[in-house]
Amino acid sequence: MQNKMIKVGFNKPYIAKGTLDAVSRVLKSGSLEGGGRMTEYCHQWFHDNYFGTRALLVNSCTAALEMSVILADIGPGDEVLIPSSTFVSTANAVVLRGGVPIFCDISPDTLNITEFEILQKITNKTKAVIIVHYAGVHCETERIKILLDKRKIALIEDAAQAIGSYENKKPVGTIGDYGCISFHATKNINSGEGGILLIKDEESYNRANIAWEKGTNRKDFVDGKIDKYSWVGIGSSYLPSEMTAAIIYQQLQQLDYVTNSRKDICFYYFNNITRKTNISFRTISIESLKKGNAHIFYLIFEQKVDSIKFCSYLQAHGVDVRRHYQSLHQSQFYKKNYPHCELPVTEYIVPRLVRLPVWIGVNKKYVIKIINEFFEKN
Repeated sequence: MQNKMIKVGFNKPYIAKGTLDAVSRVLKSGSLEGGGRMTEYCHQWFHDNYFGTRALLVNSCTAALEMSVILADIGPGDEVLIPSSTFVSTANAVVLRGGVPIFCDISPDTLNITEFEILQKITNKTKAVIIVHYAGVHCETERIKILLDKRKIALIEDAAQAIGSYENKKPVGTIGDYGCISFHATKNINSGEGGILLIKDEESYNRANIAWEKGTNRKDFVDGKIDKYSWVGIGSSYLPSEMTAAIIYQQLQQLDYVTNSRKDICFYYFNNITRKTNISFRTISIESLKKGNAHIFYLIFEQKVDSIKFCSYLQAHGVDVRRHYQSLHQSQFYKKNYPHCELPVTEYIVPRLVRLPVWIGVNKKYVIKIINEFFEKN
């Protein structure tokens, strides 16, 4: 009888110790709606660990991006610079407010937007720049912030993948005007769905509370400053439930463990993938692994056909790997509504990039065994 094929899923969400008890306490409390004690615990965690940063827990990183665009006063015709190699939420947040996404190319080394590319694309219509810290590896955020401050252009950090990453000892997401982190099921810290918005200044924080509370001044009501609350601005239903907050809080307390565990997996991949093959490829660099949070381990193939063969072989042998999302400037929606643009680095890398499974407990030895078998046969 043949041995049963080992199956390695692409992702398995990490569940922190104490999660069931925390959720149970919320259920027994009878207060399930957002904005309660667990939400405040999460806010306090970011205040204590992110250099006093103000934070608002939201139901997704998409929500955090939408709130950031509201706070940056993006309106019809305003241009926002964005890397094309990103998830659609980054651009949708701009489009929903009538803004115009101006797509930028990326560095072939870090897969991040660069200061040089931003300089090439800035116009007198540029109102904001959204940088994406791909794979949890930070952009040159401090340099970009200085560049934009001189021009009074807002900087939004799409740090969806970057919790636990630092730039010059500063947590990624705290350098720009607004930072957006995801707690989606695929992220290092996850609650199924969820996210957080990080805010630097008091005025923006006060405005953010209005957007967070569906455009009302409910926070002033809760704080006893007014006897009733009313509609005072733009907002939506951005609060997650207390059960979501409980899951997030338990995981936040184990962030170092999660980051270090994922780094162990990524370094194992880096050190054990064979380079003895006729197929030309490269992996994420050792420099990126060292300064990131091990959210992603990727391979980039010189020939697109090799990336397709690689995926097919691993899938056939029980290892779930993933191709990349389509570049946004090549999407159907963009081509229908916006002028044509060419981004050569993005267009080369995106169809050739493959992501390996990186999650706590993954059978990393089996993954490497199958990968090296593929390369040895080719």
